[in-house]
Amino acid sequence: MGGLISKVAPLTIVGAISPTIFLATVVILSGRRPLLRVTAFAAGITTTTLLVALAGMFLLGRAVSTHHSRTSHLIDIAVGVVLLILAVVAAARPAKKTSQEAPGDRGQAEGDRVRLVPLYLGGVALMATNFSSIMPLLVASKDIGEATVPAPEKALVLIAAIAVIMAPVLVPALIVAIFPRQSDTLLGGLRRFLDRWGKWVVVAVFALLGIYLVVRGVLDLGQA
Repeated sequence: MGGLISKVAPLTIVGAISPTIFLATVVILSGRRPLLRVTAFAAGITTTTLLVALAGMFLLGRAVSTHHSRTSHLIDIAVGVVLLILAVVAAARPAKKTSQEAPGDRGQAEGDRVRLVPLYLGGVALMATNFSSIMPLLVASKDIGEATVPAPEKALVLIAAIAVIMAPVLVPALIVAIFPRQSDTLLGGLRRFLDRWGKWVVVAVFALLGIYLVVRGVLDLGQA
């Protein structure tokens, strides 16, 4: 199990660096009834994360475990190349300004009741397009699926990987729940940093993951 954790941990830790999810979460937490709203948003994030993790574990993991191990290494290289391309594309695009609206809240009047379904769907959609988290999670869950460890240990590693990937939404929510008075100070500085440098954080995540997966895939392919 230790070998599996050491293989999955770098992917999930780097994949948890998601300015897009973090900034959206902070915007939601700055509105009315923040914990209720962020719960709906987090449920949407969880739905997409679970679907991707289960697909990686049971589809990719089972596919590569029934074929030659070269298939797994080729998947690593392919995902790494895609991430490097995304890094170039992200670097070439102009930086986007952080939205002052929560996902799914457009057109909502100030006096309206809190709408949870749009927030849930916004979380689903935002995570589905958050490739800096989805791609490493897909590879990590594939690694879990093909690992030769007991099923309960696979389940524990998968749950831990999902929890780490969801840190950008879980950590701000916990800060607001536990330290409501200090949360503006704690989250405000990080939000200002990501407003300014978020684009380059994403570029760095894509590039680091891409290089890591290509190198890992090539080295493993050479030993296969």
